[in-house]
Amino acid sequence: MPTRLPVIAVTSAALVLSGCQAPSASTSPGVPTIVATTTVLGSVVEDLTQCIGDDVVQTSVLMPIGADPHDFAPSSEQMALMSRSGLVVANGLGLEQGLMDALDQIEADGGKVFHVAEWVDPLLFSDDGHDDGHDDHADEPAMADEHDHGDFDPHFWFDMARMAEVARQLGVELEAEFGSDALRCGEEIAGQIETADVAVAEILQAIPDERKVLVTDHKAFGYFAEHYDFDIAGVVIPGGSTLAEPSSQELADLIATITALGVPAMVSDYFEPSAVLESVAKEAGDITVIPLYVGSVGQPDGDASDYESMMIANATALAETLG
Repeated sequence: MPTRLPVIAVTSAALVLSGCQAPSASTSPGVPTIVATTTVLGSVVEDLTQCIGDDVVQTSVLMPIGADPHDFAPSSEQMALMSRSGLVVANGLGLEQGLMDALDQIEADGGKVFHVAEWVDPLLFSDDGHDDGHDDHADEPAMADEHDHGDFDPHFWFDMARMAEVARQLGVELEAEFGSDALRCGEEIAGQIETADVAVAEILQAIPDERKVLVTDHKAFGYFAEHYDFDIAGVVIPGGSTLAEPSSQELADLIATITALGVPAMVSDYFEPSAVLESVAKEAGDITVIPLYVGSVGQPDGDASDYESMMIANATALAETLG
């Protein structure tokens, strides 16, 4: 039966979500525009610019809802938008692999790109304190191929404390660029994220410690595991990108690990379900697969329409299955 969620958590979530807006892709002529690469970042930047005033600065989100940040490539129109914007807010650490040349070119031309992940004390892939099932790759050189993020994990948004710090740092950046009380707005949005973080933690308390064990489709949940005290028993796709492919031996080893540990669930991407993951789940004994929002927020009319509600929806899905 579904888990009954803590009343305090649900109440906190409702309070937070009432003040959140979905990212917007439309802009008004004559108003400076901040371009956010991902919908997750776009949600936070949009909240900031609405607080500052959309007559002062506005937000445009590059990637559509549901896009995989690892392989998204910009159109010529989007390239022009980034080039003429006042600031591009990018995840960084190699997440936007299809955007890296474009972002380098913007900076070479004198444009401003704020690489968010560099400001959040990023985790090493091998130092998150949890087993990812693929440590045999740990000695490979950073950025060994196009599917490798390098040493540092770019999926920092799964730690809401780090995302709150992002809001504060963006407030500092926007104060310098646009003024208009951006510092206060950064603190305000950070406070909203921290309130949602408490709600997420309360929801996840419904899960017994021995069931806080996951297998994921790729190395995206290291920050989540560290922040909310989960263990990652393994990943289906080696490395931190969705673009790599596992070997048959890696899949066989993973199935053996799942069976030996009695892993209760596997995590897939809501927008990019993995046929390989589904196959592994079936071969390991019809393990439950939980679709979560990974690289994108949900649709505007859904339960994950912005960053905070995305994290609450993920926590709820985990608690209902594992609790």
